[in-house]
Amino acid sequence: MKYAPTLFRFAFWVPLAICTFLALKSGPYPEVIQFPDVVLHVFALAYLTLALVLAHFDTDRSSPSVAFKILWIPLAWMFFYSVALEVAQTFTLDRQAEVLDVLWGTIGLGLGQLLYWGYIRIRPIPQN
Repeated sequence: MKYAPTLFRFAFWVPLAICTFLALKSGPYPEVIQFPDVVLHVFALAYLTLALVLAHFDTDRSSPSVAFKILWIPLAWMFFYSVALEVAQTFTLDRQAEVLDVLWGTIGLGLGQLLYWGYIRIRPIPQN
């Protein structure tokens, strides 16, 4: 697909901006996303981790063993993002930082990596 890299990047950066805005805005979340905090953290970090890998790191993959090498960088970036959000929430009205949120985010990171492993198992490897 000709536009896949652009679509994958859009599918990462726009949700990242939305998640950041929602995490740092004062007041409650909109009624559309009234889920338990645990679900929001796990789902958001799982999706963002998978989207980051697909948008910026899943290039020139010639075998599934290459995937192991490209996963630790997105994992580190998204873990830093999760911690940075919690630190920033200490300076935001109506928000508070919680260590448990980082734990749930870390579980989401692992889930995102598992989803990527499943994706590379079903996606055919391009042949040159």
